Amino acid sequence: MNNTALILGNGKSRAHTDLTDVAFVYGCNKIYTEDIKVDVIVATDPVSQHQIYREYDGNAELLFLDWESIPSEMAS
Repeated sequence: MNNTALILGNGKSRAHTDLTDVAFVYGCNKIYTEDIKVDVIVATDPVSQHQIYREYDGNAELLFLDWESIPSEMAS
C-alpha cells in the first residue's frame, strides 16, 4: 500500500504533477477551481477561507486556520 502524501501549493507547476501513486493530497486555497482531486483544502487567509466556504461544494475536508468573521464586502 502506498502511503505517500503530497502538498500542492499555489502555482502553475502543480497542473503537471502526476498524482497516480499518491495516497493523500493536500491542496491550497482555490485549487478546487482546477481539475485536481484533493483530500484536504488548506487556507489560512480569511478572504480565501470565506470564498471557499461559499463556493466549494465537493467532498474534500476543509482545513482553515483561525476562522474569523469579516465584512461581507471583503469576502466577495
